[in-house]
Formats: sequence, C-alpha cells, structure tokens
Amino acid sequence: MFTTEQAQYLLQLPKKVETNGVLEDEISFTQPFPFTQRYTLISPDDADFVFIYDKAKRTNSNFRCICLKMKQKSDC
Repeated sequence: MFTTEQAQYLLQLPKKVETNGVLEDEISFTQPFPFTQRYTLISPDDADFVFIYDKAKRTNSNFRCICLKMKQKSDC
C-alpha cells in the first residue's frame, strides 16, 4: 500500500516508453481498429518501478479506456 506522498512521487516521475530494452521519449504507430495497446513506462530517475499503460479504442468515439497500473520491477 502506498501513502499519498509516495503515490504523488511516483505519478510525478518523468517516464519513458520501454521498447525492446530501449527507453524512448516518443513512439509512433499505425492505429488499427479496434485499437488495443499496452506500453511499459519506466522512469530513468527511479527504475525500481515499472508503469503499465493500457490504451484501448473499441468504437468510433474518442479513446475511452486509459489505465495506469504500477508494479514493482521485481514483480515483472
């Protein structure tokens, strides 16, 4: 369980997208339909935590589901 201060610290960390072991500031992709993608985000400032970013678009509307989950790196 996290305290409010710990959660704020983790959310404020700068994060980069991990792609094949390389940390990227930006990524680009061709958007298929329906769109479902999971990204691994890592902070270079505190790599003890891995953030999972799930993004999905199942209808013709705007993105509806954006979830940010957090795992300790040792749990991966």
